[in-house]
Amino acid sequence: MASSFLSPSAGLDFVAVDFETANPDPSSVCQVGLARVSRGQIVATDSWYVVPPTGPDSFEPSFSALHGITAETVRREGFSWYDSLDHLHRVTRALPLVAHNVAFDRTVYRKASEAMGVPARDADWYDTVVLARRHVPAANHRLDTVARALGLPSFHHHEAEADAVTCAHIALTIAAQREVTSVTDLWAEPSRSCAPQPG
Repeated sequence: MASSFLSPSAGLDFVAVDFETANPDPSSVCQVGLARVSRGQIVATDSWYVVPPTGPDSFEPSFSALHGITAETVRREGFSWYDSLDHLHRVTRALPLVAHNVAFDRTVYRKASEAMGVPARDADWYDTVVLARRHVPAANHRLDTVARALGLPSFHHHEAEADAVTCAHIALTIAAQREVTSVTDLWAEPSRSCAPQPG
């Protein structure tokens, strides 16, 4: 009998993720934000502080000034990266991960795990910067710039949950504009029509 199972990328089902760090070291994750999307709708969001694998005292002032997270914050409210990974894996399961500037977030995910000596689960990653460059005319393709260009609500930039939610909205807005209903179709390379040649 044929299976009715559809892979997660066969629909608009994904988890948008955002990480904040304590310093330029990508393993210094200090906050995680998530927005879970099911059938093209944001159905759950979450965020929490993380005690950086580089240590609670590894915050650089310029980074704390950007996102407002300090050593005192993570000492008081932060979870370990072990616990964070466990929660991440329960939420994301086999779903694709979507981020704005995947190179950064995927590196944080991998390097923080390596620093703690635990494996980071393999996942399919998709980048909303790629979508924005293809489909959003804007002065640049930073998260806040793209959100404004698409008419999305203002948000608290560099707060991980707010950034993850905005990332999800960018993907869903472009999907609606393009009338696509799957992650794979949304990120598929646009077809290139041949320009007519002079006769």
